[in-house]
Amino acid sequence: MSEVADVSHEVEPIEGEQAAAPWCPPPPAEPVWPETWDLPLGVLPRQRLREAEDLGILTTTAVEIPESGFQPASLDLLLGPTAYRIGSSFLPGDCTVRERLNRLKLDSVDLRSGGILEPNRPYLIPLMEGLKLPSNVRAFANPKSSTGRVDIFTRVVTDYSHRFDDIAPGYDGELWLEVFSRSFLVRVQAGLALNQIRFIVEDPTGAPAPPPAL
Repeated sequence: MSEVADVSHEVEPIEGEQAAAPWCPPPPAEPVWPETWDLPLGVLPRQRLREAEDLGILTTTAVEIPESGFQPASLDLLLGPTAYRIGSSFLPGDCTVRERLNRLKLDSVDLRSGGILEPNRPYLIPLMEGLKLPSNVRAFANPKSSTGRVDIFTRVVTDYSHRFDDIAPGYDGELWLEVFSRSFLVRVQAGLALNQIRFIVEDPTGAPAPPPAL
């Protein structure tokens, strides 16, 4: 019998998911949230992350973001209620992730009470958090150290993107997590945090801000 790595914890179930939109509509011409956030340049600290939630820059499908998710300079990202098995990794390009997934998903696993992800198969999971970034704020995601210790590979995917884990200034949309277990059957549950995200305030003159040190 295969070994099962249980990395789940107990959370409230989430009801419903957004319906898939038509296939590949034109991407937005400009960010939906064009205002800048007048803050010192660099990585946002914990107190500013709470402020981002209050301002609607950071959204969630949960009742609220748990206090334990706010780290000194990052935010834990929580798994949503369903994992979709896909044939291979992808970046959405000129579509939203949900639109592309509608064509490429093979099966789904209900995570509300915990579900098993098979090794050597990629899954895509909607995260509870979404973003509506100002035009001078970008974000970078990376796996939590505990995720690597159980040999799970993860990366964040966003709408209309051509890069993993790098979220462009002005992004307005859902966050998704690709999950790939390299060694074990893995039990996960909605509300589990496998990844974290950092927010970077950039120079309004257009000079790029360096990615955060991991």
